[in-house]
Amino acid sequence: MRRFADLYDALDATTSTNEKVAAMRAYFAEAPPADAAWAVFFLTGARLKRLIAPRLLAVWGMEETETPDWMFGESWSAAGDLAEIVALLVDTKRKGPPPGASELSLSQLIETRLLPLRDRDEKDKRAAVVELWRSMPVREIFLLNKLLTGELRVGVSRTLAVRALARHAGLDPAVVAHRLMGSWEPTAAGFEHLVAADVHDADHTQREHGCDKRHFDDSCAAVVGKQADYAEPAHAISLTMLTVVVFPMCTPEQGVSVGLLMAIVPLPLNTSLFATNIEQSDTELPVPFNQRVSLGK
Repeated sequence: MRRFADLYDALDATTSTNEKVAAMRAYFAEAPPADAAWAVFFLTGARLKRLIAPRLLAVWGMEETETPDWMFGESWSAAGDLAEIVALLVDTKRKGPPPGASELSLSQLIETRLLPLRDRDEKDKRAAVVELWRSMPVREIFLLNKLLTGELRVGVSRTLAVRALARHAGLDPAVVAHRLMGSWEPTAAGFEHLVAADVHDADHTQREHGCDKRHFDDSCAAVVGKQADYAEPAHAISLTMLTVVVFPMCTPEQGVSVGLLMAIVPLPLNTSLFATNIEQSDTELPVPFNQRVSLGK
């Protein structure tokens, strides 16, 4: 977990895309495959389903640190981040880092401590969370709280994470993006498949995009399959729809394969969907594409 916390701090400390890519590449080079897989899961925008309601986290934080509710409320109003407030209160109450810091890795924390909480009652959940708080330094408590409430967001785009992973593996970013589509699972085997040197599975003629030797940079691939058991619902119900757009009076080399993300959720009237991030290869002329779809009256 410490290695992932270092990565989170490095990404949060800079606005430079090059520095963010370098930090992610360094993490992928050092982390065990199981940890790197979960890092990819979060870096590409996926989230765990909520395990603990924020209200309960706040109550447990006040009880553990003996903080009056009025003081906690004032702190929350000033800081605005529940995860940070609880982490700081716990660290202040014990007067610094724990004597023996937790050695749990990111994958061990999620798979052996967090996901099993879903089937436990409130009393057992509280005991497990407090035990983790007592064993972690403040920045890891902050990340733990974000994971528990399903609110962990890392300051990089999916495209940037794919670029970093591709550079780490020495692959075309389109190959990595393709491998992340569909039912990819955050496991050690899943990560090893992402970075495998064999690119036969990403041959453009086998992608079934409906247009030979064309591909798109998928900025938000669907999350399906087993991930529906632990991924945040908005991702679990997404799907990717492919179509082929051929412009009037264009040559065969100007056919474009377009990826459009559709979320099966109610949308307000006059909502616009904007398709972009189109990537092409083996063409002599650029093919601009810009399509806006308006929903509603």
